[in-house]
Amino acid sequence: MLFQSTLRKELARSFGATLVVLLTIVMTMMLIRVLAQTTKGAVNPSEVMIVMGYTVLGQLATILALSLFISIVSTISRMYRDSEMVIWFSSGLAWLVLYGHFSVLHGLC
Repeated sequence: MLFQSTLRKELARSFGATLVVLLTIVMTMMLIRVLAQTTKGAVNPSEVMIVMGYTVLGQLATILALSLFISIVSTISRMYRDSEMVIWFSSGLAWLVLYGHFSVLHGLC
């Protein structure tokens, strides 16, 4: 129970931070592209935010999957780096239990 709550909290924190960073990067790239199209006359200047919103919605599945992958990898690597994995494994946590939680998250994508 303690392991699950710790893992859930760590993954949520990492996923949120990764999602914000990736959304910021994608929004900035889309803003540059849409503004370039606006200067060429391909997009109406009053519709810039609408075009950006629809473009980000189209990319949302990829962004969510990528941020989930990055958060899982960063959480596992941080747990190994801080020697938390040694503590969990010495307290009786099995490998299959640990990676079973991550495979459930992988099934969500």
